[in-house]
Amino acid sequence: MISIKNLSKTFGTKKVLADINIDIEKGAIVALTGPNGAGKTTLLKILSCLILPSIGTAEINGVNCITNRTSCLKNTGIALNSEYGFYAQLTVKENLQFFCRLYETDCTKIAEMLELLSLAEFKNTKFLFCSAGTKQKLTLARALIKNPAVILIDELSKSLDNTSAENIYNILKNINSINNTTILFVTHNINEILNLSTHYFILKEGTIISEGKTDAVKNNPGFFNP
Repeated sequence: MISIKNLSKTFGTKKVLADINIDIEKGAIVALTGPNGAGKTTLLKILSCLILPSIGTAEINGVNCITNRTSCLKNTGIALNSEYGFYAQLTVKENLQFFCRLYETDCTKIAEMLELLSLAEFKNTKFLFCSAGTKQKLTLARALIKNPAVILIDELSKSLDNTSAENIYNILKNINSINNTTILFVTHNINEILNLSTHYFILKEGTIISEGKTDAVKNNPGFFNP
């Protein structure tokens, strides 16, 4: 479902990613973790067609993310920085209506999504005045509303209280169970890795230093502090 081959990314003289090779099967929930500056968000941005790699290839569902961005994004839900990509003067509901039309998705799903992510009480609040937690939920709602085959998430529980975070975990598990949706999320949160993911990759200084099934290391949470 997600295939990355010999991928590297350089900004100027700084190599951020070095010869990354990743294969993720359909229906897997994968945690991408590692220290700050390891290249996790850069890799997610390449898969999200926001930046290009220096060399190498990346595919989602057999579609090349580098040469065929439009087709790649069609079945991919993206939840990156919650402060960008929304219209400040539009309400929560109006922002979702805009993206539904952009994605050519049924707008009748909006009410369901607002309830699912506990956003209904904020539906008439302008994005400008939303809390950081509400913005994070709205970012996820935008990713989910087109019922994508693949979901890419950066810092899943950022700005969320524990109850909201647990609710999001359960929502994603349910979506994965029903639709066999592939989920790749970047996190520093060990609890998220242990309770949500089926597989993990650890990045350090732009290279993968470990990968495997989460169940195999659940009794050793310190393993995720490279």
